[in-house]
Amino acid sequence: MKYKDLSMKPVESHENYNWKVKHRLNARLAKGKVVDLGCGWFTNPYLVGAVGVDLEKIKCPKNYDKFLQADLNGKIPLADNSFDTVIASGVIEHLYNYHGFLMECRRILKPGGTLVINTPNKTINRLIARKNMLHLQEWTIPEFKDLLSHFFDYKRAYGLVLILPLIRIGINLKDFPYLSHDIVYVCKKR
Repeated sequence: MKYKDLSMKPVESHENYNWKVKHRLNARLAKGKVVDLGCGWFTNPYLVGAVGVDLEKIKCPKNYDKFLQADLNGKIPLADNSFDTVIASGVIEHLYNYHGFLMECRRILKPGGTLVINTPNKTINRLIARKNMLHLQEWTIPEFKDLLSHFFDYKRAYGLVLILPLIRIGINLKDFPYLSHDIVYVCKKR
């Protein structure tokens, strides 16, 4: 099934469309030395020269400089203050130690560095979809902003897309995160 956004760009499927929008936004927000935590099989094709880290061992994508295998529930095998941007797209909801994960993100970020983190919007997902059984935790926007505030200075939230499969329309909600299935949060290290 193909979907079209309001600019009528065809895409392969709901899942692929959502990932493409996420990847493009994450790459646009990434500056300097970048690490992509939890990238797994969905490495970002728009990032160049990033370091990828995931529990799954995969072959390093050609556009990434390096790939490390690590459990993101524990210590991430990267040096303190070593990255300008940390990207964590669709990973935190799968972790039981999400507080520790955010502490590790803060540890590896350089002072003033940027965290770009994506997670589902619990409010919208409960209204129009059932709970994803692979998610150990989901948050509303206020809950997640509060969680982030313990570790970072919150800057902005971006909505991604709202897919309406019955009418095959994908609506870009960049400036309306409260209506979006998935949210990209941008924070700075204090």
